[in-house]
Amino acid sequence: MITENNIKDKTDSLTVLMIILISAVPFCHYIFSGALLLLISVSLIVIRQTRREIMRQKRMVLLTAMISALSLIVSVVYGNTIGIFITSGVFLILLIGAYLRSVMNDKLLKLSSLIVAAGGIITSLIVIMQRIKFEDPNHRPYGLSYNPNYLGSVAVLAAVFSMVMLFDKNSDKVKSAVWEKVLYFVSFFADVVTILISESRSSLLALTASIIIFVFLKGHYIITAVSCVAGATVWIIGLINPDFFSWTNSLTEVFTGRLDIWKDAFSSFSGNFFTVMFGRGPMTYYMVRANEGLTVADHAHNILLDTLINVGITGLLIYMAIIFDIIKNAFDRRSKGDSTAFILITVAVCAVLVQGIPDVTIMWHQTATLFLLLCAVKKVND
Repeated sequence: MITENNIKDKTDSLTVLMIILISAVPFCHYIFSGALLLLISVSLIVIRQTRREIMRQKRMVLLTAMISALSLIVSVVYGNTIGIFITSGVFLILLIGAYLRSVMNDKLLKLSSLIVAAGGIITSLIVIMQRIKFEDPNHRPYGLSYNPNYLGSVAVLAAVFSMVMLFDKNSDKVKSAVWEKVLYFVSFFADVVTILISESRSSLLALTASIIIFVFLKGHYIITAVSCVAGATVWIIGLINPDFFSWTNSLTEVFTGRLDIWKDAFSSFSGNFFTVMFGRGPMTYYMVRANEGLTVADHAHNILLDTLINVGITGLLIYMAIIFDIIKNAFDRRSKGDSTAFILITVAVCAVLVQGIPDVTIMWHQTATLFLLLCAVKKVND
């Protein structure tokens, strides 16, 4: 006999399974994780209970439909086959984000954070082995991601998750054991190692910014000020005398090496009124670079320019609405006494925006999934 409790137990078990799978996606091989993500998203749409959870997030679903429709239409108009494929992925991942926001609670947050912490440690071990195994010392390890910068972006978000949970004192409902705190600490250290070995300079920049913002949000204003002054001093010295701090010179090259790409991307974007307003679909830069003689690159290497060239001003406004909705959720969590969620979401958004200045790593299924997972967290339940 099927009772209400039976249905609830099945739903809870399904939710736990989905959280486990979604939390593991960023740390699986990028091909396998893509297939797993497709399976998860289709299941969420097909199963009535999970579909109902997604539809609870009406604003998120509406924005997802708007950006997906725009991206699909312009991709079809310009014959952008890659764009059509990517649009489908964006649609499914954003729906997963809506589902996560509906079902997340303190216990699921704890489960998810532990999986992410373990994933960060395992990834670091894989990267270390790759570093040892590669005969060419100039070959940058990429772990199970598509390239080192995507690897670095995953590591940054995982480090943010572990850092916030390590210092979390927001609620006594789900107390952390000592071994959990140790796991978060080891995971954070492992994520930093991953970023350093991957040599992703944009990820290092994003991690530095994340730590400073985290310290500021925790109320340590003097430490924040000292950190900012110290960082600015090192940067200025490095610019004046590149040989003194070689890594600052290398980090400067992250921007100087992209100037031509940014100029070409803006030139292509501003070609006519239609492209300015609606773009030409995902991966436009890659699609038009040969015909328009653009600097060789797979994308515009800037989150603002890449969004504009892909979906125009209209698409940019929709994406800004999605980010605004995420930030609004963070402040809603704070108003309910959930400082953990507020800090985690805020730091994650800042990390993505900082890394988005010289790169567009968030537009990848592993990084996007982890980002939306962080943006859905709840410690104080509704």
